[in-house]
Amino acid sequence: MSEMDIRDLMYASARTGACVLVTCNSQHLEERKGVWTVSVTGGPWRGRPLRDKGATLDACLPTLVGALPDRPCPSESGMDAQNLMQELSHAGVTVLVKCDGERLREGGRPWTFVASGGPMEECPVRRDDITLDACLVNASRLLMDIGPEWTWIEKHLP
Repeated sequence: MSEMDIRDLMYASARTGACVLVTCNSQHLEERKGVWTVSVTGGPWRGRPLRDKGATLDACLPTLVGALPDRPCPSESGMDAQNLMQELSHAGVTVLVKCDGERLREGGRPWTFVASGGPMEECPVRRDDITLDACLVNASRLLMDIGPEWTWIEKHLP
């Protein structure tokens, strides 16, 4: 699966009214457990949520692909969410990206980025935005504002 698939699958699921969470867990990285988790709740999955866990994001996504009624159309690619999440996880940070179908339907900001734990324990970062790219760019800037130890994130900015 490519980065574009992550973006498109999350958005297509949210359009059905579902809430989709993709998490890269730094603690699981250290414990050599499934680092990536994909969870889908609400909408058509109300009462029967989907959840898959794996060593790679690509290992988790087939569960979501199989559950969607139609294959989503590719969108423009933007920031590489998967690599950013993975690098933050290697730095000891747990990262969550969410696309919320309810907020999407209401015309709100459906995309959420959260970085917490490890070195972010005292100052977690959260950003909600209208597109995944805006969410990632703005969250990256917030992370870089925390201190010089996070300036490496700039290489992920478009």
